[in-house]
Amino acid sequence: MREVHKNVRTYHADGAEGAELMKSGEILLEWTWNEVAATLGWDGLPVAMNRETKEGASTWVCGYTMMKDAPGSEQKAYDFIDAWLADSSAEYILTEWGYGHSNSKVMAAIGEENGFGSLESYTKNTLWQAPTAPALREKMIKEWELIKADSKYLI
Repeated sequence: MREVHKNVRTYHADGAEGAELMKSGEILLEWTWNEVAATLGWDGLPVAMNRETKEGASTWVCGYTMMKDAPGSEQKAYDFIDAWLADSSAEYILTEWGYGHSNSKVMAAIGEENGFGSLESYTKNTLWQAPTAPALREKMIKEWELIKADSKYLI
C-alpha cells in the first residue's frame, strides 16, 4: 500500500465524492464500487470498468437474516425478500447501480449488456471480501491511517 500511495492524488469517502473527482478531471482512475461507473455513464461521460484485472475483482455478497424472537412482522420480512428477488428489482440493481444480482434469470437476460454476463463469469477471478478478525482489523485500520497521514507519500 505504501508503494501505491505515492501515486494517489486523494482518498475519497464514498462513491459520490469519487465520481465528482472524476467528473472534474482531477483524477482519471480510481478503485471504487460499481455504481460510480454507472452514474458517470448517466452523465454521458466515457467511462469503462475493468473487471479482468490480473489481481482479480473485489466483491462481496450479502444475505438477509431474521433473528429468532426479533420484533416485527415475519410476513413483512418475506414480502421484502420477495420484492428484492423480483425481476424488476434485479433489473434496477443491474442497470442503475451496476451491481450483480442473485436473480440468475435477469442476470442471464440483461447481465451481459451491463458488463456481467453469467453469474459464473462474474465470479471468476474474484477477490471475495470477508470479515477479518477484530485484532487484525484494528491493526489494518491503524496502518491505513498512518499511510494516509504520512506526508512524505503525498503528491
